[in-house]
Amino acid sequence: HQNVKRIQTYLKVILTRHPFSWLGSKYHFTIENSANKDFQRENCPGIIKKLYLKGLPTNEKTFIKKYKTEMSEADFQEKLSQIQRYNAGPGKYSVSLLEYIQSLIHKKESENQDNYFSGQNRLCNPCAMHYDVILQCTNGYEEVNRVLDFLQRDKPTEKRLYYPKGSPTVSQQKCNEEFSTIPIEIRRKLHKVY
Repeated sequence: HQNVKRIQTYLKVILTRHPFSWLGSKYHFTIENSANKDFQRENCPGIIKKLYLKGLPTNEKTFIKKYKTEMSEADFQEKLSQIQRYNAGPGKYSVSLLEYIQSLIHKKESENQDNYFSGQNRLCNPCAMHYDVILQCTNGYEEVNRVLDFLQRDKPTEKRLYYPKGSPTVSQQKCNEEFSTIPIEIRRKLHKVY
C-alpha cells in the first residue's frame, strides 16, 4: 500500500526507442567494438555455430577428417571457413548485422532471449503504469539531459546536473541505411518479434 502511494507521487519517465535502432546500436557496441572481447567470446561463436555449423564438429582437424570426402568441395570449403570463423578468437570475429539479427530472431522464437531484446511492453509494462513523461530516444545523451533539465527546472542553470557526453549512439539515419540491406523477409520476421 505504501509503495503504491509512493509510486503515485513520483514523476514516472519512460524512454522509448525504435527497436531496430536499439538493435543496431547493440550490434555496433557489442560486436563491432573490439573493446567488448568478453561479449564477443561469449556470443559470436554461438551465432556462427547456430547459423552454419549445427551438428558439425567445431574442431578443424576433426571436421576435415570426417567430412572432406562426404561433401561437395563448395559445401566443404564453406563449412570449413565457418569453422575457422568460429575459432578465430575475440577481436577477430566477423559476425554481420544480418547474422546477428538472424540469431536474435531464433532466440526470440525459442523464447530463450536476454532481457535486453524484450519488447518495451515486456520490460516496462506501459499499460499497467501511468507514465508522466514519455520520450522517444533517438540520441540517449540529449534525451537524458532533456529529462534532467525538466526535473531541475527550478534550479539555476549553473547548479544543474547533466549526463556527460559519451560515445555517440548509432544515428537513426545510419540504422535505416543498414537495415535497408537486410532482406525484407528477415525484416518482417524481426518486426513480428519486436
